[in-house]
Amino acid sequence: MSHINPKAKAPQKSDQVDLQPAAPIIFSVGHEGKTLGAFIAILKAALVERLIDVRDAPFSRKPGFSKAPLEQALKASGIEYFGAPELGTDKASRDMHKGDGSMDVILQEYRVKLEKNVDLFRAVEKMAKARVSAIMCYEAEARNCHRQVIEEKMALDGFQVIHLGGGVQEKLDNFQG
Repeated sequence: MSHINPKAKAPQKSDQVDLQPAAPIIFSVGHEGKTLGAFIAILKAALVERLIDVRDAPFSRKPGFSKAPLEQALKASGIEYFGAPELGTDKASRDMHKGDGSMDVILQEYRVKLEKNVDLFRAVEKMAKARVSAIMCYEAEARNCHRQVIEEKMALDGFQVIHLGGGVQEKLDNFQG
């Protein structure tokens, strides 16, 4: 004896579960104004497993933020460090436009540089898809940093970009280029 209701409707498209994978997430963070302990706490709170350092020169006068001590502190906290200085803005470009407020010029020059380093950029995207990752530079605000160009490109490639810091996470859906 069958318990099938012959008058039952077939499932509608709206009843079906969407099996599309969620967009990969990339976190973005700057260490400006943070202690090393606070910085690592921010990463841990977001469950970051890998920090991708996109500073051209991964050195800092601020204790703990130069490459070797940062890598060591991250490792002790269970976070992998990956240095990608080729994805940083070069000193000559920064110095050339330092006092004249030409962030737009720096960003345009950086877009050209990023295109020349597309293989490394794609490797960073692949890493970010494999493990929860954050890109890092100095500036707390991505709008004051070349990270915004990396973020734009990753967003165009389907990533959800989330800024960490200041006690809040800010989802960025729209970029102005």
